[in-house]
Amino acid sequence: MLVKIKKNLHMKKLFEILIIIALLFVQSCKDENVQLIFDVDITFQHLIYYPNDSISMTFLMSSSGGESPYAYNWVNPDTLVGEGPFTIDISNDILLELEVIDANNTKVEFNYEIFKDTIERLKYDYRNNFMGFYDCVVLNQWVEELSDTMIIHLSTSQETIEVIKHDDFQKIKIINWFSEMNPNFWLCDLDFNFNDSTFNGYHTYGRFHADSIMFYYYSTPVALSSSDYKGVKIK
Repeated sequence: MLVKIKKNLHMKKLFEILIIIALLFVQSCKDENVQLIFDVDITFQHLIYYPNDSISMTFLMSSSGGESPYAYNWVNPDTLVGEGPFTIDISNDILLELEVIDANNTKVEFNYEIFKDTIERLKYDYRNNFMGFYDCVVLNQWVEELSDTMIIHLSTSQETIEVIKHDDFQKIKIINWFSEMNPNFWLCDLDFNFNDSTFNGYHTYGRFHADSIMFYYYSTPVALSSSDYKGVKIK
């Protein structure tokens, strides 16, 4: 009787072990058959709408969830190589299309269509980065006539100017509400060249560089008074 009990216990143990082995084998087969699909994402870094009705877009591709390294094979535009960043011009609707392959040779197709008409012109206006207030150091100069003598006066001042948009997409405005040279505010309508960030207008010319502004303003008649502005944008 005791021998029979031990035999049953051994058989039960053996059966449990066989069940565990079978489950592990089934799970192993499943793991081999499952193809892990990874994620491919696009990140837009810059989007700028220019006055000639063209749009410049800078973007970067990235992948996660697979096995690096990843290979990016571009179908459209077929001139692109790798993950970027890339800068392209959008003159019409465009389809971004590529195949991404990870180190396990798993392939993912990525498609992203961009419709030009859905990009808001004002939201991505090329002038947006330049708008705002600037603290400026100003070198003022004016000429005084006394008999046959011309006396040149020089002074410096600290002034705050404001750069705002013009209704014309290719222009900007500069406002100074508190100028020593002119106690009443003056306002300039200026043509803006987005290629080199320069501007010019009646009695004024200058340029933006990063977060700074430099420009020269002179009153009528020419050279009797002028102001040379150098300033930094107020964050």
